[in-house]
Parts: sequence; C-alpha cells; structure tokens
Amino acid sequence: MSYDLNLKCADPKNTALDFRYISLLTSCIQDDYTCVALNQDHNDMNTQIKPCSIQLVSNQTLQQSVEKSMNMQKDLPNVSKFEQLKRITLEINDGKYLPQLKSNTALATYDIIAIKTRNEKVFHSLCIDYDDYDILCFDMSERLPFIPKRGWIQEAVRKGISFEICYSEAIEDPAKKRTVLANCINIVKMTKGKNIIFSSSCSSDFDHRSPFDIIMLGTLIGLTRDQTHDALKKFPSNCIKRSRYRKTYEGTISHASKNDMEEFKKKNEAQIERIQKKVKKNEEISQQIQSSADKNNLKLKLLERNKKISVMENKSNILFDKESQKIDFDPNQNVFLNPKRVKYPTNPNNQKESNQMQIEEEKKNQPTDIKQNNSNNNNNTSVQENKEEQKPKLLSFSITN
Repeated sequence: MSYDLNLKCADPKNTALDFRYISLLTSCIQDDYTCVALNQDHNDMNTQIKPCSIQLVSNQTLQQSVEKSMNMQKDLPNVSKFEQLKRITLEINDGKYLPQLKSNTALATYDIIAIKTRNEKVFHSLCIDYDDYDILCFDMSERLPFIPKRGWIQEAVRKGISFEICYSEAIEDPAKKRTVLANCINIVKMTKGKNIIFSSSCSSDFDHRSPFDIIMLGTLIGLTRDQTHDALKKFPSNCIKRSRYRKTYEGTISHASKNDMEEFKKKNEAQIERIQKKVKKNEEISQQIQSSADKNNLKLKLLERNKKISVMENKSNILFDKESQKIDFDPNQNVFLNPKRVKYPTNPNNQKESNQMQIEEEKKNQPTDIKQNNSNNNNNTSVQENKEEQKPKLLSFSITN
C-alpha cells in the first residue's frame, strides 16, 4: 500500500502508447505500489494553464505487461486495485499569480496541485494565506534559496499541506547527491517528520526504487522507521483525500463514478458490521458488570448484617453473663443476685441488708469444717452473752440532803 505521487511524462497526450511509461508502471506494480500520479510541469505562469490532457493507461495493457515481465508466475499482483492520478506542478516566483489558484477553472481538471517556488514572500503567503493546493516542493538539485521559518511550516502542516522529497535527482547525477541529502535533512528538521512525502520524480524504471530502499533513505535523512512508513503510506493517502475534499463544498458534495459508489457501499457495509460487533461487545460487557455489581451488593449487605449482629452480641455480653445468660433480681430486697456483672445499688438504707445477704452466701459456699468451727464460735459467743445477762446488776443510789 505505497504511493508515488510524482512520475514524469515527456508527452502527456501519448502516455498510453509510451513503452517507457508502461514499463515504469509495471515496475511500480511489482514493487507493491497501489497509487501513482502522472505529473505535468508548468514553469511559465505568463502562459495560460491548459486543461489536463494526460491519457491514463488501461488495466488490460498493464495486466499484459505485468504477465510478460513476471513470466506467467502464479502469484501475480492485482492490477484492478492499481490507481492512476493526474497532477500538475506550478512554478510560482511572483505573488501576483497566486490568485489564479482560486479563479482558474483549468486546475479543477487535475487531481493534485503542487507548487514550486524560490521566493520567500511567495512561500510565506502559500503557507499562511492560501490552501487551494496540496503539495509544496523544492528543487532538490540546488541549495534552498532561503531558510523557511518553523511557524510558517507548522501552519501549513496544520492545514494538511504536504512537503515533497524527490530522490531521483541524486540517482541521475551522483555529483548532486550531497546537495540532495542536505536539502532532505533541512526539510526533515523544519517539519519534524510531519506531512513528508517521498516521490521519485523519474521517467524510467531504472531510476525508480522500491519501498525498502526508500526506508533506508529515510534513516539516512534522520527519520525513524515509523515516520518513513507514514511518508510512503499515511501522508500520501491524506494528501489524496484532501485534494478530493478541496473540490467539494465543505466536504459534503462531490462527483463520483459508479465504481466509486460501489466502493462507498462496501465501505459503509463494513463500517456497519464493525459497529454492530462493537455494540454486541459493549452489551456483553455491561451484562458482566451488572452481574458483578449485584454480587458485590449482596456481599455488602451480608457484611452489614454481620456487623449489626456482632454489635448486638457485644451489647448482650455487657448485660448478660456468659454462664447463666441471665441476671436475677429480687424485687423484695431490691438487690441483684449476680454480683459478678452488676454492682449493688447505692441506697444507704438497704446497704446493711445487702451485706448480711452477702455474708450468708459466703457461709453457704464454705466447706463443712469451717462451718462447724463457725457454729462453735457462734455458740460460745451466745453462752457468754447469756452469762453476762445473768450477772446481778448493781443498783446505784444517790442521797440528797
């Protein structure tokens, strides 16, 4: 899926019969190029721009030439998907010719419009004021006549304008290889690898190179492997889309052939299938999320219930003894009978009675030997009390004069 948007033609009217051009197209097909643009240069702006007169080669002749060149191999490339476009390159060095980009109707007959300039003011106005073209290109065999500012180039990149790098001039004349590489490095630094297009600008298959060779060239210039892939595939396709939208009214109305309509229908059907698959996946994911949410809610409810039960158990352990599970209360004596857990009441009137009850309980719990000793002691005390009571009491008299 590679693109080459600059192939030279010496005689545009006889391209369908030119053997060199047909061999160039067959080499492009063998190198897995899917889209090619045939270029027509217009260097003198004083002369009138004529409508496009380029004749494209039919698919039948291309299929025959491919079969001959590949010696009837089994895995032949698909020529039906190979696309040919029409391009014009204008050389503008004076700003008074720039309004023709909008007013000239002959430019609408071309698919792609490219502009080459050596004037700094024209380059500035092209980057900032005009957007009725697709590609900005330089003469790579000569040093750049000026150093473009990065702000201008960023504005052009924001509009979607592409910058072209042609490599065939370094192959045709090895003495110009150094200047071509220097210009390529400057363009890469200015654009930071954005909206760069690699094209051959060649007229024979001897000067044309495969995408693998161009990737090696990109690494020499300072691009990464991903950036060189984008320069061969992504950015040229964006340039073609922009050229088609440029002919429409805000990208809503355009002229299309029957083949284009069939392709649009296929694309729409494929998009609908993708959307339906995404909707199904989203529904499945939502169901899984709901089921997991229900499980989490149940877990939370169980945890809350267990917390409540644990709180109630703690409260009950404070009020009840673990052994008896009850607290006995005597309403007559107004006393709690389980002294382990509950304190006695602080009423001073009933404090003596409570002490007596406590002493009696301690006596009950004592062993028998201690009880007998206590009983003997009690008896002795009672006898002594009786003796003291039986003693005669002395009478006291008081004599008064």
